Amino acid sequence: MVKLIAPKRATGMSLNMRNSTMTERAMATLNQTLRDPKFYLVGLDLRFCYLNFDDILKLANGIKINTTLVKLDLSSNALVQCYAKFLLEELIDNTCLADLRLANNLLDDEFAVDLALLLEQNQILHTVDLSNNPISEDGGKYLL
Repeated sequence: MVKLIAPKRATGMSLNMRNSTMTERAMATLNQTLRDPKFYLVGLDLRFCYLNFDDILKLANGIKINTTLVKLDLSSNALVQCYAKFLLEELIDNTCLADLRLANNLLDDEFAVDLALLLEQNQILHTVDLSNNPISEDGGKYLL
């Protein structure tokens, strides 16, 4: 994975890791890349990677100070609210992520409440895909 990540360039780079097994080393490298200002990663696709709790923590930690990532796709990872909450907490002060894909996970009404609170504070994030999650009509009311 290290060789796939290139130093900063004018147009930025998207990284497709869809359906990959993310080892501890790979997640540590991704965390460092997200935190390093000399890399210009604008898109990250981690669909079907089935990230565990430690993976989400590393990802959230990297995103916290990242200033280039505009699109993040975590669809189809079997994410539950208690994992995703750590990611949302780091997005409160994020100034660049505009598109977050969380379709086909296990996110529920409690997550919808947490997301609504984030969206009140973060004016940059404008697209969130929550399709095919077990969010009820009651949870959806928080997002409207």
